[in-house]
Amino acid sequence: MPEYPTTAEWVAALKSGKYKHGSLGYLRHIDDDEQERFCCLGVFLDMCDPDGWYAYNERCQGHRLADPLSEMTMPGEKVYAELRARGLDTDVLAVLNDRSGSFKTVIKKIEREANDL
Repeated sequence: MPEYPTTAEWVAALKSGKYKHGSLGYLRHIDDDEQERFCCLGVFLDMCDPDGWYAYNERCQGHRLADPLSEMTMPGEKVYAELRARGLDTDVLAVLNDRSGSFKTVIKKIEREANDL
């Protein structure tokens, strides 16, 4: 079982600039400028298991902690349950991530709703 980052660590990573925001519905992908991009949930998965990524196709990557039916787009049940226990809804976070041009809206939502901050 992976070691999950704390919500504070996850928020710090989203704010850090280490991860470039991506909003194409993928956990992690390579954009047209050859830049690696992450969904907020992809950042969480990367923090859980940075070696868990694998090539799904030439632009998108799946993760071993992702949902087996949507390995490029949503975390798996264990990660979903972990975030739900913290008061967070992964579906809402994914939609917010994909509708904004940065992690700012997601960060605000996490900071408002997480029960462990």
